[in-house]
Amino acid sequence: MKKGPRGSPSHKQARRCARFSGQSSDRDPPTEGPEVLELNSNCATVQREAAPLRTTDGVPCTALPMVGSGWDAWPPGPEAPLARHLTEWTQGSAVAPVLAAANLQTLQGWPVLEALAGHRLALLGGHASQYATTETARILRPLEPIAAAGGWWCSGLDPLADWAPMAWGCFRPDSPRWDQEKEAPRKYEHPGKLVARSFWLRVPASIARGVADRYGLELPPEVAADGRGDRGAFWRWWAQTPALPLLLTEGVKKCAALLSIGVPAVALPGIWNGAPKNPDTGRPELLAELAAVPLADRPLWVLFDASDKPNPAEPLAADRLGRLLAAAGALVRVGIVPGTHGKGADDHLAAGGSWEALAAALLPLAPRPVLPTLRAADRIA
Repeated sequence: MKKGPRGSPSHKQARRCARFSGQSSDRDPPTEGPEVLELNSNCATVQREAAPLRTTDGVPCTALPMVGSGWDAWPPGPEAPLARHLTEWTQGSAVAPVLAAANLQTLQGWPVLEALAGHRLALLGGHASQYATTETARILRPLEPIAAAGGWWCSGLDPLADWAPMAWGCFRPDSPRWDQEKEAPRKYEHPGKLVARSFWLRVPASIARGVADRYGLELPPEVAADGRGDRGAFWRWWAQTPALPLLLTEGVKKCAALLSIGVPAVALPGIWNGAPKNPDTGRPELLAELAAVPLADRPLWVLFDASDKPNPAEPLAADRLGRLLAAAGALVRVGIVPGTHGKGADDHLAAGGSWEALAAALLPLAPRPVLPTLRAADRIA
């Protein structure tokens, strides 16, 4: 059976699902539900028919009624992603295959619901943790179509938890739902009602070697030994090495493309998420994980997408984040992708653009204008 995303409920939650569906086994994962996924001998996902889950009244329940209350991570290492999802990354976004395979999961069915709504169901407690309540259905019903269609999931490592797998991530559905507010398909889904995080991807040893070579550094043995990057050895080395820069961009595939050419990069889910406003003061602050890592005297670059809008927000967001990074002691440059080879850094690299062209777009922060101080006699009452 295909497991859920790393950071999702573990086997004990599957046992609770089994109890709900009326199975007698306390050890096996559920074999009933909206859909059950397995891995065949070629590690490809296959789907088989299954009876619907039912409420205690015997009414069929199309929504997954149970996602457990514990959030212990699955063992490191994603399930094998489908070929089309790997191709989207490797060919569409110029991501190294080993990096894509280390960070990408194909999910379908109840693992999607776990990833996007499991934490919300856990907070409901009581009957909602065992039975299909109205509130449970309200949370899960909008997600059921995208869960049935499947898609890819990506999450990284958590700098706030000693580089353990992060439960937060993003899901790109194969069949997106319609966003009424934006009047467009919603390309990416994130766990609802959670503070946005950032993507510190697993960096396999071969990718770490490329970073060391680009910056003329010796790769530590422990980093070379972290074959898939699951242990976070690369990021520990990065944190201890101020000579290594960090580039912040928007979107996980873009940071993966930059890592693939040897540039340490972290992705934000949106351009404003690196400097969210404090809910009490209303003032921007560094995202928690950025504030927690060593920034002083380190080159920090902010590179956001090109935009064809008349008054794009990207330069303003880059400036806001850049000034907070500079206040933390980082050596900051900010910029916008040139746009000659596509809007994003991954588009640029996939279309044959160079890192040098992207680097040339990174400029020092512009000094803020100094407003004149008016004498009392010159002020208008």
